[in-house]
Amino acid sequence: MSKTDFDAIIIGGGVVGAVTAKLLADHDWRVCLIDHCPVTPLEERLDSRVVAISPGSQRILTKAGIWSTLPSQRLAAYCEMQVESPKRSLVFRAQEHGLSELGWIIETRLIQNHAWQTLQDHSNAVIKSPARWHDWQVTDSGLKLRLLDSQGDLSETLNTRLLIAADGAKSKLRQEAEIETATWDYNQVAWIGPVVTEKPNPGLAWQRFLPFGPLALLPLPPNQHGGTSSIVWSIPRHEYQKRANYTSSQWLECLNEQLSGMEGLGPMGKIESITDSQWVPLKRHNAHGLVKDGLVLVGDAAHGVHPLAGQGLNLGIADSAALVQCLIEKQSLEHALTHYERWRLSQSALAGAGIHVVNELQRLPSGLGHHLLGLSFGIANQMWPIRDRLLKLACGIDSGSPVWAQA
Repeated sequence: MSKTDFDAIIIGGGVVGAVTAKLLADHDWRVCLIDHCPVTPLEERLDSRVVAISPGSQRILTKAGIWSTLPSQRLAAYCEMQVESPKRSLVFRAQEHGLSELGWIIETRLIQNHAWQTLQDHSNAVIKSPARWHDWQVTDSGLKLRLLDSQGDLSETLNTRLLIAADGAKSKLRQEAEIETATWDYNQVAWIGPVVTEKPNPGLAWQRFLPFGPLALLPLPPNQHGGTSSIVWSIPRHEYQKRANYTSSQWLECLNEQLSGMEGLGPMGKIESITDSQWVPLKRHNAHGLVKDGLVLVGDAAHGVHPLAGQGLNLGIADSAALVQCLIEKQSLEHALTHYERWRLSQSALAGAGIHVVNELQRLPSGLGHHLLGLSFGIANQMWPIRDRLLKLACGIDSGSPVWAQA
């Protein structure tokens, strides 16, 4: 092979890694996407793992040529967002802010699968999967990466100008580079899965701060998942441990009691059943740096946030667009990476801190947190500039977002 086989090698073929690869390939970068697992064909029944995609992320996926390939029957758009605290609510409507939608609920695997499809026949892209890397080192012309075959033996050596870590929250590349990371354990767990509600979801992203913690119900495509909404309910770990032997039915009874004990069951009524549910521990992490010796971090390898605002994957997709924007705009690789690091450290810290403050605020004792949240909702309702600023941040279309997200 040549001295520099690729302009960039991306480790991790999830959504963020695949989107990064596609954006770079479209801008004439020779890229190699490496993942230890092949993408399996999608089943007719939708996967229960779904994410909220913001308008900013949708615009980036459109720029990457991925959005137009997604089947519309597997997407659930929402045009209204309603957040409730006792006696107060904050409502956002897309049309009031010049948008057609506020977001979409989509299977994670659906985006990944279609992103890979757009790469498979791309003249500037190579996918190696299943494949694993063994080690990497800095060379005079960039970096050298050694791969392992299926038997665990060294198989080939690849040379690249840039190595991109998109290998998740436990990034091995980040650890090998000895990039320090701050971690915050929320001592919370989230219950997630598709639920059937008494009334169908009308295309509403709805959230209420309950005594145990915030509950979100997000719309699902009709007649899919075995449910009408996707639930995310975050509760303290000690409350979960006290009820560790609860069945799903008992958890639903507990949840409905908390809902009805506040201001009624909500716009979808009683939550009747849940399928494919799981409990997920909640943590936050931030890498202290995003660039080192030709290695650059994107997505969960760089940061992770509380699911309260559904920003995790959206921050990662913004990382992809921001990195590619820097690489094609700046005259040198060093300048591009320096600008990317400064930009995305700032943006991810802003988003993570905002979500963190809201989560910690609602946990204050004696109802003080919920009272303060209600007060802040009241102020936001009265002041349009604050509402508009909050919405643009949540939608990933503010002035600090990548240019492809804004346009």
